[in-house]
Amino acid sequence: MRAWIAAVGMIGVWATACGGSQQPEREPPPPPPDAAPAAYDDVDDTLVDPMTIDEINLALERRAPQVSRCYARAIESGALPRTAKGVVVVELTIARDGSPQDVHVLPASTLKAPPLADCVVREIRDARFPSLPKPLPMTYSYKLERDY
Repeated sequence: MRAWIAAVGMIGVWATACGGSQQPEREPPPPPPDAAPAAYDDVDDTLVDPMTIDEINLALERRAPQVSRCYARAIESGALPRTAKGVVVVELTIARDGSPQDVHVLPASTLKAPPLADCVVREIRDARFPSLPKPLPMTYSYKLERDY
């Protein structure tokens, strides 16, 4: 009988050690200190919304067929060799009304031919962009190569 009581006692100790008893409840963390709500007067309303930036990039991407035609004309005219391929990097500022300003091809472009640069600048000047809270300078790259 003693063995049986000892066995029952050991099971009780083992059950308690293995989580047989409930853990005390933890108190919830204290609330954060009272902070003054953000004043909307402090918000910079001249920031350009990320969705608007996406629209601008899409508008520049949509000019890719015209830029490719500029590239093809530069090759056909002999301004670029037939095997030429590379990148044209355009820098511009988009005015508040969405019109492109100060459009030019950067020296970082790997395709260097004045007829190509002039044509690309004309095509980008014809693009229209969304209205902005302030003028936005930006660059955009066009990768150009022949489709054989």
